[in-house]
Amino acid sequence: MHPNDPLLHLPPVPPTRFFALLDSGLRGSSTLIALHAAAATGLIDQFLTPSTPEAAAVAILADIGVVRAICSALLAIGVLERENSEDGGYEEGRVAKRLIASPYAAVFLARSSPYFQGAYIEKIVQDIVRYSAQVPGIMRDGPVSLDTEAFFADHSLRSMGENALTGRLQRTVSTIASIPRFPLARRMIDLGGGHGLYAIALTRLHRSLEAVVMDLPGVIPLTQEFIARYKADRVQAVPGNFFTDDLGGPYDLVFSSSNPSGKKAIMVEKITAALSHGGSFVNLQSPGNFRKDPLLDLEGHLWTLCGARKEDTAYTRDQPFLTAEYREAMARHGLVIRQIKDIPDEYHAGRHVILVIAEKVG
Repeated sequence: MHPNDPLLHLPPVPPTRFFALLDSGLRGSSTLIALHAAAATGLIDQFLTPSTPEAAAVAILADIGVVRAICSALLAIGVLERENSEDGGYEEGRVAKRLIASPYAAVFLARSSPYFQGAYIEKIVQDIVRYSAQVPGIMRDGPVSLDTEAFFADHSLRSMGENALTGRLQRTVSTIASIPRFPLARRMIDLGGGHGLYAIALTRLHRSLEAVVMDLPGVIPLTQEFIARYKADRVQAVPGNFFTDDLGGPYDLVFSSSNPSGKKAIMVEKITAALSHGGSFVNLQSPGNFRKDPLLDLEGHLWTLCGARKEDTAYTRDQPFLTAEYREAMARHGLVIRQIKDIPDEYHAGRHVILVIAEKVG
């Protein structure tokens, strides 16, 4: 009787696994909401010393009830900690307990920290807002087309700079400083340098080094902002397209990071011509063959940069690096590889970039 009536028969498979996926997504969404609130409002800065949610809400001019709920979520995920481990958990409606930022929250979520990751969190949230409602249309019509210069200047480069500060930048700069001829260098260029942090850091290490950061005109105001922030008076931001414009020179050091100036074999001759004899070409790129996480990589398939394929723009994460063609071009133009080194990217577990140092000998 009624063999196919859904009102009388259970689903053919248990719903547990399906709803566990939704619960996991909801918890992830709530985690991002709490982290975004903590970073965007300066909430974590209020807990660099022990404080209560109520006092923090007053300090940042926020609703006390909402701040209590956010603090409860941040406590649950370990961003905030109880001042005294014996106090017991914080619960809304209880007598307020004083909370303090966890060590990693104080470093990466406090706006007053030089390692603050607020722009990265903002980018993640914006991507979710931008694409989640559009996915059905994207599946039908293809990826969203974004303006190249606006994408990097307004959306991507700030978070890239923050990410680099978590280890990639310091390890790279330290390795470059170990090049035997580095103390003799006087001029360098950072191709597609964006935020300019590599050039800024290298000029801090080397007091006689002057640097040029070349990038698209729409990106240059952001570069100048970083130059001013770090008072880097020996770093100059120059608008240009490294594919079509003259690079100038000669330079003792040419640097490329995470863009096609360091992955396209057609750039090798131009880079070599810009180098002084004995100069160094330092190339920092994603390997392009790492094992992908389908969930992390989904977002990258929902957009494209207008008028260009991703492999022809600065979005080169997926493109192969140090191919046979590229190595042959280096050898043909007198670039000899002196060092290859993996540099970890802590902001995505298990991922790294490859640092290649080559010397112009021919």
